[in-house]
Amino acid sequence: MNTGNGNSHAYPRKIRAVILDYGEVICRPPSTEHLGRMATLFRIPREQFLPIYVASRNPYDGGDVSAEEYWYQFAKSAGVEVNDSMVEKVREWDLDMWSSINPKMIEWLAAIHSAGFKTALLSNMQSDMASHARKHFDWLRHFDHLVLSCERAPSNLIWPSITAASPRLAFRQVKPCLSTTGKRTSKRRKL
Repeated sequence: MNTGNGNSHAYPRKIRAVILDYGEVICRPPSTEHLGRMATLFRIPREQFLPIYVASRNPYDGGDVSAEEYWYQFAKSAGVEVNDSMVEKVREWDLDMWSSINPKMIEWLAAIHSAGFKTALLSNMQSDMASHARKHFDWLRHFDHLVLSCERAPSNLIWPSITAASPRLAFRQVKPCLSTTGKRTSKRRKL
């Protein structure tokens, strides 16, 4: 398989499809600055914020709760009172935090897609981010399929079950398939 940068890798079977995760694959990990300002707002020590944030996301990412419901509940769990303008601000920060795109991944995605590989984005992306991505990320055109947890049946396709369903949903006739996932996926089932 040609990776788009002149390097070739031999695989036992020819790969015909690639599934990419969004978080920490297409986009960069959250910066300490992003995490710090959110941690400060919720009065959570910076080093504790990310694990709490990640652990609480499934209902939000799956579309079971609205952005407003999620952030009000997050604040309540942290023992912090917030108002509508604060919730709106943290929603903007959340989008900003997950919008630092890795240009090398986009170049590679474009190269493999134009080379004829079937491609899919498989993500536990929440609805604010999905709307933002569809509006601002023209590189989404390099994906044949988008499988976003917030746009599927709520609750029953959150990780790990969304990863088990994705090959059947996106690549029924395309085998073998290469999949990448971000660091947050350590508890998720690999394809």
